[in-house]
Amino acid sequence: MFEENRDYKSNDILKIVNGFHPILLKFYFLIALIIAFLEIAVLSYSNALFIDTANSIFKNELSKSAIFKPLILLIVTLFLINAMINLPDIFESKFKYSLETNLLPQLIKLRAGLEYEYIEDQKSLELIKLITDEMTETFMDYLMTVNEIVKCIIAIISASFIILLKAFWILPVLIVISFPILLFSNKMGKKELQCKKEGKKIRKILFLFF
Repeated sequence: MFEENRDYKSNDILKIVNGFHPILLKFYFLIALIIAFLEIAVLSYSNALFIDTANSIFKNELSKSAIFKPLILLIVTLFLINAMINLPDIFESKFKYSLETNLLPQLIKLRAGLEYEYIEDQKSLELIKLITDEMTETFMDYLMTVNEIVKCIIAIISASFIILLKAFWILPVLIVISFPILLFSNKMGKKELQCKKEGKKIRKILFLFF
């Protein structure tokens, strides 16, 4: 599984998980796409259709029976969203189990084969402990982050398409407004990562003393 003298990148996480569950991983991201599409595009359309139809009925422009079609579409959309929303958690549990059962034994084997000088070195011990204890968490964090990015991309595309259909002139305004928000989010993300690193240091100190 692990190759010597190779510099592993974050994209290798997807390759490793894909090696365990190639079909499940594809379904994992496919479901993310479907959920994002349902939550933004389909739900927005069904809500708009339901409201427009209801307004037309109140104005006596349509018969009362016309409300059934948008109502059924809205109910089906909400049902599909609620039915699928927890499916990624099931896949993530399976991925986590596979990582723990397949990779941890290899890491333990590699650790047991280290030369004595590395075992005595404090920095090496901290690195070994970091890799062994938080490997699964790191893998899953990356996997879920990629999943959220995929969902965000679909959500943005869907929302942009809806805006273009209803009021195309609003889209450039939203892009201008969104740019500083993205910069702020990126800055906050870096701070969150730094806080996590500081928290790990504190946990190590508490572990040594308690």
